[in-house]
Amino acid sequence: MFTKICTGILLIGLAITTSAYAVEVVGSDASLTAYDNGTIIDSHSGLMWAEASSVEEMNWTGALLYCDSFSVGGYLDWRIPTPEELKTIFQPDKPKNKGIHVSSLFSINDFMLWSSEQKICRAKCFNLINGTVIKMKGNRVGVASVLPVRNIKGK
Repeated sequence: MFTKICTGILLIGLAITTSAYAVEVVGSDASLTAYDNGTIIDSHSGLMWAEASSVEEMNWTGALLYCDSFSVGGYLDWRIPTPEELKTIFQPDKPKNKGIHVSSLFSINDFMLWSSEQKICRAKCFNLINGTVIKMKGNRVGVASVLPVRNIKGK
């Protein structure tokens, strides 16, 4: 693979950084490129994903707090993805362990991932086995993992 120096400018396929440091490509799969700083960039959606989901399952409020304090790759603006954003990483032709359909670049702990959408104490999760959005019965009761995401500036 190769190393590029990022200096706050969007380089083709590379992350924007707030300080200069070397970022090495560690893998790629279609529009996804994984870097050694724990991030994956989707060049089609303009999103940067965390390479790994939360290790522990948590309720929706816990997922909000998790993303608020998440700091992988030197970025602090991580958030819970929308259901539409989660659909962009669902790849039904790529089964993984536990039948999860995502690129092998990701390290996903659970087949259910929290989404940012919620109404009247019913948050939505995305099912990585069948690609459906599920309403959980309570934000504090249901448990799932979270995969932090952030927008790439300029997209």
